[in-house]
Amino acid sequence: MQKRALPGITFHIENPNVVELPRMDVAGFVGFADRGPLHLPVMVEDVPHFEDIFGGIYPLAWDDELALTQTACLAPAVRAFFAQGGRRCWVVRVADAGAVTNRFPLAGVLQPDVQGYQAVTATARSAGSWSDGLQVTPELLLDALTFRALAVQPGSSFALEIVQRRGGPVAPGDMLQIDFVDGHHRAYVALAQNDLLPAGHFLRVIAQPRRTYWFRRVGAELPPHVLGTVHTVGRELERRVAATLDVATLVLWATTPGERLSQLLEAQVGDWLRLETTHGLLWLLVETVRADGYGISAAWVEGDAATVGLQSVARVQRVQIALHVRDRTGNHQVLAGLAFAAPHPRFVGYLPDDARLFARAVGEQERTDHAAAALWREIQHPRFPLAMVGSEQIDLIPLGLEQVRTWKGATPLAAAPLVRDGLVPPAANPELVTDADWALFMEQLFLDRGLAHTSQHALLGAANDLVYLQGRQLQGIHALLPIDEISMVALPDAAQRGWVPLQTQPQVSMPDVVVGVDSCVREGPFLTHIPAPSEMETTGQAVAGEVLLDVDQQTQWELRPSLSYDAGGLLRVQTAVARLAAARADRVAVLGTPKHYRAADALEHQRQLAAALRAAGTTTGSYVALYYPWVMGRDTDGLLVHAEPTGVACGVMAARTLALGAWAAPANMTLREVLALVPSPQPGDDTALYAVSVNMVRRNAGEFTLWGAFTQSPEQELEELNVRRLLILLRRIALREGQAYVFAPHSPGFQHRVKQQFEQILARLYTQGAFAGRIPSEAYRIDIDAAVNTSTSIEQGRLIVELRVAPARPLAFITVRLVQAENEFLAVQEVTEHGR
Repeated sequence: MQKRALPGITFHIENPNVVELPRMDVAGFVGFADRGPLHLPVMVEDVPHFEDIFGGIYPLAWDDELALTQTACLAPAVRAFFAQGGRRCWVVRVADAGAVTNRFPLAGVLQPDVQGYQAVTATARSAGSWSDGLQVTPELLLDALTFRALAVQPGSSFALEIVQRRGGPVAPGDMLQIDFVDGHHRAYVALAQNDLLPAGHFLRVIAQPRRTYWFRRVGAELPPHVLGTVHTVGRELERRVAATLDVATLVLWATTPGERLSQLLEAQVGDWLRLETTHGLLWLLVETVRADGYGISAAWVEGDAATVGLQSVARVQRVQIALHVRDRTGNHQVLAGLAFAAPHPRFVGYLPDDARLFARAVGEQERTDHAAAALWREIQHPRFPLAMVGSEQIDLIPLGLEQVRTWKGATPLAAAPLVRDGLVPPAANPELVTDADWALFMEQLFLDRGLAHTSQHALLGAANDLVYLQGRQLQGIHALLPIDEISMVALPDAAQRGWVPLQTQPQVSMPDVVVGVDSCVREGPFLTHIPAPSEMETTGQAVAGEVLLDVDQQTQWELRPSLSYDAGGLLRVQTAVARLAAARADRVAVLGTPKHYRAADALEHQRQLAAALRAAGTTTGSYVALYYPWVMGRDTDGLLVHAEPTGVACGVMAARTLALGAWAAPANMTLREVLALVPSPQPGDDTALYAVSVNMVRRNAGEFTLWGAFTQSPEQELEELNVRRLLILLRRIALREGQAYVFAPHSPGFQHRVKQQFEQILARLYTQGAFAGRIPSEAYRIDIDAAVNTSTSIEQGRLIVELRVAPARPLAFITVRLVQAENEFLAVQEVTEHGR
């Protein structure tokens, strides 16, 4: 509050310090998406943001047992997280290293090469088949300049004087197109910073030979028929063919009788052809594809063989490019005003792929000094679909953009879409891949190869070595290691059972689900109609109160049979993420089971997982929460999808934290956008699973809720999920507050200040219900005196603060010990003490 006493003078009375608690509502999701950066965490704060980067519902394979297409679970999990009340999550897309990025030829554009020139291709912003339907066309933008030529000599530097405009006519990185009065000669000049010199009302431009590119349009100086060897520019496998160019009509055909040039070269409209002749290298731009050859829109000879005098300059124009992209739905994006050379801040070569654009979010220094910082912000939301990988320092030349403008799709690739998405084990024949192969493949997708089998205690050190000593990006779930604010990690797609090529037409049957239909609907005038099997065979649709998916919309793959499923890969991945959570000691692994698991299967899975967790460490299980079964929801198009329940669980955890605190049990909260359970629970399932701390999604009175909030800890004091999350919160508080005491001298007064600070924090948590106990002394204690800080310990430069809290039971205290040793990092230790 403030009180005004005199004009110009104010008195500010500040409120007492309010303790800001660390965030405990942020989740991390690792799974399958059809686009987005691979193995790189990206922060997402709503569903449209997620879909802009990673896409929406991503169909994977036909589920013949439930008669619907199984989608990737990442998108439904993130949607469910936000639907329950989550506000922020980090997302990692995983795929095999064989994921392929589409390439898009830019018709009419060239770039310098050690062998002369090459065609220019853009790439999709990320790997995968999602960009198969994109089409790209560049547009030339011309800006005529008023100029005065001082001297022009091909092969050497020359100067132009350009009339100054407000703000300057040209900038470093601009490309100038200089045409001459003979109509044949042209030069492109890429400008550097030192090439621009103010000269009164003029701007003097120095054209340097190394960045000046000369061409001569083919004319009468060549014979009527030019013979040579021609090949398509920009193809990985080039076929050279003897051909003849009719200079008068600009038609190219094969020299050998009977050959069809269009079949041999496979060029398309807008492609460059290079004809190697005794008269020089001719660049030919395809305008039409004929039965016997190609129609050429323009033909140019590269080089500066002719001398151009001062008086021959006819026109100087600044050239820029606009990139147009459209998809199958007609959505059209345009990025205009792009330059052809560096260091212009809008140089087209600066367009980043997803890996470069989002790398800044995980520790790379913010590139505010980068010339294209403003351009990067512009193309981030909405995400522009193209990138120019490897072109940041290469000039681009729009030699043919005036002659042709055509939409071009991606360069065709032979592999099936899901293979190019990196979600099929590399094999000559996917049909021969076994269930054991799939189990190993899932492990390779989700785990970093250098950390997959690293022990819990050595994990952080090994990860630091990989990142800081070897400079390598971490993969899979381990990519989340550097993100400090995450407190829960989910792997929605780790329980997928794999797929094989689809052999037969899908057979439609009723899904084994329970749809939550309101009883009022059954009794009122608007009845839910569930077609009989005969009706479904007629319509070709799988229905359970709703249309699931038309059969003719299915993918080229089907799920592997559930009876032969190998859970070894899933167990190894889940154990690894549990070790990760326990190694950091500040996050919980939120896990699920495969969709086809019945209660008995889930019980066996829990037994095997618990054994693996005990082998990993005594407290590892307390960082794991296991959920069952899968849930059915609806995508943005109204189709029903099956998804693992971990997205729902993380959303409930986040909502409870935001409303009540991390110490509130994330259960008994009505779930939004959940319509059914897969598979349908049977009587007694919930009791059996509850007994082994598996958290059930249950239907009660027409609503769906989480029943139980347990970890897989064998210790009773840590079996409740809210207790583990409270201890994570205390750990984060201890580390944050402890940073302020690292260099402080140890004295009784210092101990008093530290105790007072932690007293304030724990008192606030107590008043908010974080601890049990009728009075504060039954809820928490802070020990920092001589009992823990002995004279020997002080002489060694150590400070120990013990926070003893009773999160659930007044008779059991859990000690969180903050230890600061001289020349060492802060350490937080956890000790359970009974009977105190």
